[in-house]
Amino acid sequence: MQTQTQLTNSSMTEIFGEVISEYSQQQAIEDGQLIQTEEISKLARQCGIAYPVLLTNGLFAAHVDCSDSRKSGDTIGRCWDLFSMFRVALRMQGNDGSAIKFRVKFGSRLVVVLAVCGPQDNGEPCITFMLPEDY
Repeated sequence: MQTQTQLTNSSMTEIFGEVISEYSQQQAIEDGQLIQTEEISKLARQCGIAYPVLLTNGLFAAHVDCSDSRKSGDTIGRCWDLFSMFRVALRMQGNDGSAIKFRVKFGSRLVVVLAVCGPQDNGEPCITFMLPEDY
């Protein structure tokens, strides 16, 4: 007897054919394309975000990471701003879809950010914060 996942996989193969290439979330984290740290995850929980969070390298490197002395503030403070503005946007826009677009001020720049809720490799939900061009 096949499990639901096996049935779904075989149905998808029938529709689309064999998988040519796959790139897991874990591979993206290992490659540095997605950023996930315990410190950032803990801060997200403190801001009231129940799901695990990831940041794309594009967003993190350009606007969040302050290890480079050219940016004012600190990385944790910028994450707090990001997660706080996400919560405000979520309350204002509702959660009728899997993506929310909002703005965050990082230093002197107002930046458009997308928060996309989708599955992790294990199927559990997570929220990935990204720049629109990372989508």
